[in-house]
Amino acid sequence: MKFRLDRAARDEYREAAEHYQEVSPRIAAAFVDEAEATIQLVREKPMTWRA
Repeated sequence: MKFRLDRAARDEYREAAEHYQEVSPRIAAAFVDEAEATIQLVREKPMTWRA
């Protein structure tokens, strides 16, 4: 099964990461790590996350 974020989600993710980077590089890294871990969970078990 293919996985991709739609454009609005990608834009929001990027903007949030940029915002957190301005606040604190450590917070930005934690945000990106958590987001990527969650995306990986969805990729591994997509039916768990269906609406």
